Amino acid sequence: MNQNDCSGKTLKLWPVFVDHYTLRLTTVDLVNPQMISTYIQHLGLPPEQIDVVIDLRDMLTEESVNAGTIRIMALGLINNLQHVSTFRTVALASGSFPIDLSSIAVGIYSQQRLEWTLWQDLHTNGQLVRQMIYSDYGVQHPEYTRLATRFPSATASVRYTGDNDFWVFRGRVATRYGYEQYGAHSQAIIAHPEYPGASFCAGDQDIENYAQVYAAYRLNPLPSHKFGSPEVWRRIGQNHHITKVVHQLANLYGL
Repeated sequence: MNQNDCSGKTLKLWPVFVDHYTLRLTTVDLVNPQMISTYIQHLGLPPEQIDVVIDLRDMLTEESVNAGTIRIMALGLINNLQHVSTFRTVALASGSFPIDLSSIAVGIYSQQRLEWTLWQDLHTNGQLVRQMIYSDYGVQHPEYTRLATRFPSATASVRYTGDNDFWVFRGRVATRYGYEQYGAHSQAIIAHPEYPGASFCAGDQDIENYAQVYAAYRLNPLPSHKFGSPEVWRRIGQNHHITKVVHQLANLYGL
């Protein structure tokens, strides 16, 4: 098929053949079965060729998860989903990391990983009509509208995933109070009981390296000592998080 662009040149558009699609469903979609049927008809594929992501976004609260009310709701939404047993895969996604760190005081803060708690509960209680793939948003809130790490008011804070909790090593504004705060966080992390060691992943190796740089900095502060940036530390946090989740799932399934 040919098509002209604005310069008058002829573009050749090759057809793309896809053997399966991913359908992301929110809670609003799940209570509207007719809408989901329309989605599937529009794709023109049988359910066996469709991957479904049920996305609870940020609706989890500590009260609803620990009391089991969100589990009851999730069970109903999942088990009543048309074609749930025949879709190619079904994943449950959600995220409970704070939308920002503005309400967290300087120091060390922890918060339960609600999405991990919910998924384990659903996985082990035997009431799902099929097993669900785990999915989350990492060390980031689902509503990600801007890259805060590029703003001069970004704090020198580190997000770190533990077995059942998110840990935040909260600092002050980096441009005002110094990037060496990241070095102090590095030492606090490697001293933390949930630090698995530098060999766990590339992110943890970076943390070990920055901790060593900070030790040298404290003995002889020099401009050549570098401690990373907000972007670097977000990458480190996500790298560790993904590795942590993969290890947890592998252990859960005996892999």
